[in-house]
Amino acid sequence: MESAVDSVRFFEDYDVRIEWMNEETAIGYSGFADYPLTRVETDSESVVLEGDLYGQADIESVLSYVGRLATNNRHEELSEWVREIDGDFLIIVYDKTREEIHVINDVFARLPVFYATVGDALVVSRELKFVRTFAAESGTPLVLNQLGAAQQLAFGYCLGDQTLFAGVRCLPPGSHLSIADSFHLDRTYQHNFDGRNHADKTVEENGATLASLFKTAVRNRHRPDATTVLSLSGGLDSRAVAGACIATRTPFTTATFDTGSDTESDDARVARMITDSLGVDWHSYKTQTTDDARDRLLDMKQGMNYLGMAFILSFFDQLREDFPQATYLTGDGGDKVLVDLTPVKSLSSTEALVEYIIEANSRIPLDEAAAIANVTPASIVESVEDRLASYPEQQFAQKYVHFLIRERGINFLNHGEDRNRYFFWSVSPFYALPVFEYAMNCPDEQKQGQALYKAFLGEFAPELIDIEYPNFGAPITSLEYRAKRFVFDVLSRYPSLRHTVVKQMKDNAIANSAVTAKIDAQRSTANLDPLDTDAIGAVTANPGAYRLIELNFLLTLTTIVSEMRTVTKPSVTGSPADD
Repeated sequence: MESAVDSVRFFEDYDVRIEWMNEETAIGYSGFADYPLTRVETDSESVVLEGDLYGQADIESVLSYVGRLATNNRHEELSEWVREIDGDFLIIVYDKTREEIHVINDVFARLPVFYATVGDALVVSRELKFVRTFAAESGTPLVLNQLGAAQQLAFGYCLGDQTLFAGVRCLPPGSHLSIADSFHLDRTYQHNFDGRNHADKTVEENGATLASLFKTAVRNRHRPDATTVLSLSGGLDSRAVAGACIATRTPFTTATFDTGSDTESDDARVARMITDSLGVDWHSYKTQTTDDARDRLLDMKQGMNYLGMAFILSFFDQLREDFPQATYLTGDGGDKVLVDLTPVKSLSSTEALVEYIIEANSRIPLDEAAAIANVTPASIVESVEDRLASYPEQQFAQKYVHFLIRERGINFLNHGEDRNRYFFWSVSPFYALPVFEYAMNCPDEQKQGQALYKAFLGEFAPELIDIEYPNFGAPITSLEYRAKRFVFDVLSRYPSLRHTVVKQMKDNAIANSAVTAKIDAQRSTANLDPLDTDAIGAVTANPGAYRLIELNFLLTLTTIVSEMRTVTKPSVTGSPADD
C-alpha cells in the first residue's frame, strides 16, 4: 500500500500520506499543499471531501449531514442532496461502527474515480496509476481492455464505465458506492434531456436568467486565498467567464497558451483583444511538446488524456511557477450547454441513431479501430447500442444529446480538465448545476445561430460580442460568421462529406510523420500484444489519410501497451468485493 501511494508523487512538493489504515481498510492521499481537501470527524463517521461545495457557508456541517445520510441508508435524501448541490466533489464516508465505506460523487463525475477488484481487495482511487501499481504489487498486473481500446481509437474516449484496463471501471456520474463485505453501486442522479421547461420564455428572458446564474457560479468559485487565473482563449466560453468576473468584481488575471511557433496564434491574438477591451492583466506563454512531456502526461493520466495534449504541460509548468497558489478557471463545458447539440437530421430508429453517432463522431474508422484492437466492428456497434439503451430519454434526438454529454463531455473532456488538477485546482462555472440545468432546459431553437449566447453574453459583457470569434474568423454578429456557419451546418448534415473536406485540410505533414515514426519504432522494438501490428502498420504507412489528433490517439494506445508500466488524491482499499 505504501509504495503504491508513493508511486503517485508526481511532484517533489506533493504531500503523499496514508490518512488512516486498519487491518482491512486504508485511505491514502497525494496532492499539492493547497489542494482542496476537508476532513470531518464525528463519533460515528470519518468524512473526507476532495474538492469543493460551492456557496456553502459551513461545509463541515454539510459533510456531517452527508455522512449520516450515507451510513443510515437514507438513499432518497442523499439523492435529493446530490441533485441540489453545486460542487466538484468526491466524498468518502467511513462508518466507524460497521467498518463500511461510502463513496459519493457529483452529477458530472467532475473528479474521475476508478475502481477494481484486485485479488481479495477492492481498490477505489482517483489515480489509475495507483490501481495499476497496487495490482502489480499484488501479483495480478492489469491487462488491456481491448473493447475499451477500440472505443478510444474509434471515438477518442471509452464509453460508459469502460477504461483501457480490463476489470477497471470508472465511477459513473451521480453515484453512491457502498463497500462492506461486497460492494454495491446506486445512482443518485441521471440526466434526462427530453424536457425543455423554459421553452415558454423568450430568448431574452432565458439569456437574462442564465446570466444571473452564471455570475453567481463565477463568484462562488473564487477562493480568496488563491489567485484566480482564467485560461483565456479567443473563444466565446472563456471570454464569457472573463466578462462575468468583471461584472461580479471577482479578482482575476488571465493566461493564454500560444501554440504558434514563430507567430502569434489566432487564439492568442484574439485573447489579447479581449483583455485590452476589459482592461485586465494578460499573460501569454509559448508551449512545446517534448518526449519528457509525453512521458509525464502518460504517467499521470495513464492514457485517459491523449498524448497530443502533452504540450499543455509546459504551459502549466510556467503558470505554476508564476502563480504557485492558483485556482485555474476555465470556460470548459460552454460548448455543450449553450449550443444546439441535437442531430442536424431527423432520426426515426435506434439503428439510424447508432449509424449517425458513428458517422458523426468517429475518429479512426470503425473497422480499422476494431482491427487494431483485435475485436470485431460489431462489438463496438453493440457497445454504442448498450449505451443508448441505458439513457432515460425517449426522443432519439435527445438520446444523441445525452451521448455527447455523457460520453464525450464526461469520458473525454473531464479527463482533460482533471489533468489540470495535478498543477492547481481547476473549475468551470458552466458545470455549475443551476447553470447547466437551466441551459439544457432552454429550447434548442434558441441556441441555433448563437441567439441564446448573444442574449446571455449581452446581459453582462456586450462589448465582447463583436470581438472576432477565431473559430470562424469573424464576430458572431457578422454576416461573414453567418455565412461560414451556414456552410458548417450544411457539412454537419453530411458527416462523411465533412470528413472528406477536413481530410483535405491536412495537418502539418512533418508533425504527422513524427508521430507515425514513434508508432513504427514501437512496432519494431516492443511487444504490442494483443494489438494487431499489421493493422497499425496500415495506418502508419499512410499518415496523410489521418488527422494529427487521430494519430495521437493511436500513439497513446501503443505507448500504454508497449510499456504496460506500473503505473492519489483519496484512494481506498477495502475488503473482498463482487459485482
